[in-house]
Amino acid sequence: MSYPDHKYYITFFFQRYKDFEKSINANRTKPKVHSDSSLVVFFAFMELRGPNRFKAQYLFLLTHQDQVKQFKLKSVPDRTTLSRRYKQLAPRIEEFITYLGDLGVSLDTDTPRDVVYKAKGSV
Repeated sequence: MSYPDHKYYITFFFQRYKDFEKSINANRTKPKVHSDSSLVVFFAFMELRGPNRFKAQYLFLLTHQDQVKQFKLKSVPDRTTLSRRYKQLAPRIEEFITYLGDLGVSLDTDTPRDVVYKAKGSV
């Protein structure tokens, strides 16, 4: 049985995040070096993948330059930037994870956890 690769999950998260933003009528703010959508998708992906410390996430981006482009990041954010932006985006990330869970229910899975566990196993 073949499993989707990282690119599939990243693309899936960006598509779902775009739908999520429409559902909450997100206010547009001043452009940032690293967009909110890029960082929310990155944090959600890393939560499924495993490394949850900012230094580990920073090192992941340094060693996987091809994925920096997939996350639509202009460059590798510093680990202090990751920490600061995560604190700012924590409520949005929680809402996005809830949105993904609700999407899992609408996809006829038994529980939203099924979606996360299936993704976590293959990532």
